[in-house]
Amino acid sequence: MKLRFLVALTASLLLATSCAKVLNYDRTEGPLYFSSSKDLPPRTGDTLTIVTYNIELSSRIDKAITDLSGSEMTNQADLIMLQEMDYSGVAKIARALDYNFVYYPAVKRPENKRDFGDAILSKWPLKEPSKVILPNLKPVRDMQRIATFATVTIGDRQLLCSSAHMEMFVMGRSRRIEQVDSLARCIPPDAPYIVVAGDFNSFRHSTRMIYDSLMAGAGLFRGTTKPGWTAAFGLFGVFRFRLDHIYLKGFRVIDNGIVYGTEGSDHRPVWTKVVWNDL
Repeated sequence: MKLRFLVALTASLLLATSCAKVLNYDRTEGPLYFSSSKDLPPRTGDTLTIVTYNIELSSRIDKAITDLSGSEMTNQADLIMLQEMDYSGVAKIARALDYNFVYYPAVKRPENKRDFGDAILSKWPLKEPSKVILPNLKPVRDMQRIATFATVTIGDRQLLCSSAHMEMFVMGRSRRIEQVDSLARCIPPDAPYIVVAGDFNSFRHSTRMIYDSLMAGAGLFRGTTKPGWTAAFGLFGVFRFRLDHIYLKGFRVIDNGIVYGTEGSDHRPVWTKVVWNDL
């Protein structure tokens, strides 16, 4: 019942206030924003902490910085995957917390003339940035979704990373499943170490199980298994869902969880701490 009400409410708001078409950046070459420096502090790399955080429309960046720096499990994380970002928000977080970054916007939103896309932040050197355009456009607005990719160099290992964002439930589950399937199919099977993280908009347990199966077909498992909600919507956050996940290949999970009490978004930072399989 709660989900039906939220679907109806969201659909009504979309029709009433969000009918304008967006500008899709439909070239895989860009726009691209990329910064990788060799001047970051040295790190051992035996264990990695990975975080994903959907920062709602990049509208509360200062609070998001406080969220990320104020938690023991997200402070100084090795990798942070961000969604719903514009360039200024990505650059501000990277400067404040000392990260390299790769950012691709998916679209420009007409209501605020701001970009909207996915970023990878890394304490390690980044290379080979790329963008994958996911299938199916959002109803009414014809808005595309993307996944941002980059390779992270950690010692003598090459780690393939992706920050991704699936469409909301207004598009229907079968078409969102097609987006996750497309993401899984573009992952190279010979990559030994992979992190794919982001907002999967998996509103039901059954949907998460399908996503898990699709990612398992690419050799990945979900490394965020602790119970709890990762996003809250509606008045006083009454509607709570588990939408944000981190998928892994080539690692063993030491611990994982969700950071509550944050103020930078309607989502919560989700984290996992891992060790390489070959250690």
